[in-house]
Amino acid sequence: MSFQSEPGIIRWKVHFKSSPERVFAALATDEGRARFWAESAPEVDGVITFHILNYEPFSGRILVRNEPTVFSLEYFGTVVEFSLSGDGKGGYRPFTLGYEC
Repeated sequence: MSFQSEPGIIRWKVHFKSSPERVFAALATDEGRARFWAESAPEVDGVITFHILNYEPFSGRILVRNEPTVFSLEYFGTVVEFSLSGDGKGGYRPFTLGYEC
């Protein structure tokens, strides 16, 4: 028996107190990624170059940008999709991060 309900795909659910718009900005803007994700991660023409401490820079294409609900990109050989939505419990917002492995 596998720990994954979908072979080759891992899904995480995380709750943030921030709105989907703020979480989306942390994922989809150079400034947001630099605060949340990497030392820097500038986007040029739909390609993000991630600069992460002790790693060679990695570039990945943005696959889907549907503000403020879906952001998907190539990331170190995988496809990562952030799907943001409200949970109906007073403003806490979960997102599901699924990636193919």
